[in-house]
Amino acid sequence: MKTLLVLPFMPAKNADKAGHRLSYDIIRTLCKAGEVHLFLIVRQAEKNIPPELVALCGAQNIQVHVMGNKDILKEMLAGGWRDYPRLSTRHTRAISGHLLAYCEKQRFTTVRFEFSQTFKYASDLKKTAAGLAAKIQLSIHDLQIQVILRKRSLESWLFYWAYITECKMLKAADQIIVLSEKDKVFVHNLLDISSTVTVAPPSLSPFVYTVDRTPGGVRKNTLLFWGAMNRVENEAAVLYFVQHVLEKLRAAGYLYQLNIVGSKPGPKVEQLACDHIHVTGFLEDPSAYFASSAIGIVPLSMGAGVKLKTLELLQAGLPVLATPVGAEGIADASGRLRVMDLADFERELVQLYEQ
Repeated sequence: MKTLLVLPFMPAKNADKAGHRLSYDIIRTLCKAGEVHLFLIVRQAEKNIPPELVALCGAQNIQVHVMGNKDILKEMLAGGWRDYPRLSTRHTRAISGHLLAYCEKQRFTTVRFEFSQTFKYASDLKKTAAGLAAKIQLSIHDLQIQVILRKRSLESWLFYWAYITECKMLKAADQIIVLSEKDKVFVHNLLDISSTVTVAPPSLSPFVYTVDRTPGGVRKNTLLFWGAMNRVENEAAVLYFVQHVLEKLRAAGYLYQLNIVGSKPGPKVEQLACDHIHVTGFLEDPSAYFASSAIGIVPLSMGAGVKLKTLELLQAGLPVLATPVGAEGIADASGRLRVMDLADFERELVQLYEQ
């Protein structure tokens, strides 16, 4: 089997973003089944290829195309505005030409488009002989119309534009890959897509399988938030939780400690650091916090799709409090996942105090 994987960023084994690490694991899995080529559409800061990708695929099989702000503006002025921006931020006609030429030359068995930003290229490819010969797969990590519906902003009023764009792009697929059964139902029923939909649960960070949570090592009343802190939904969740839940609990005598573990915290999160809030930034190995924290929290109100942070907290053995957004698409057989509205976190943590 000869596969081309199209990605909107540079994957890496130890990247600070979950999507980049997940993509590396996908590449590694695909390489076990056959020859894998990469077509990477990245920003200037990501143009360097990690050595682990070269080791997996070979330098000759990795195509890197850099996009700048001028490229995006030029594409929009040339008619790119017809498609919803979230679904076309990595698309230009020039890069599309390179992709189609590469597919014509290589004659791939399968062309897999990973993440929604690449899906517009699938429609371009479908119109060619190479696209008709290859099996086209679209791998969905976040259904964009779900992301938009959860925003309390002007963007939520643009739902129909996003809906018709996402439907159009997904209809180019022979096969659609999603992360959960919930997303499979969503694609078939709400989007009315008839293509084959396959559920492929995401791989998790290796360290979560080796966390040693001994009774003596777990610190009572210690909370853990885990995630890349440069993502707006993570920062918003932490700031809300501290202001509206944690500080109210501590004022009432419930002296919880909070560990905020994740890369690139912004100034607002860094300013939270104090005697009861520990902000770590990026850690090569966060196992110690997973081993010592009593409870994992996922107080998200934005985003869509299966949350790796929730799966990783559960796999490491922590009990987890999550909002419906944080628990989306997760079937928990352990009984450790408690799902509730954000307004109920305070009451639940009162009951769990000192347990």
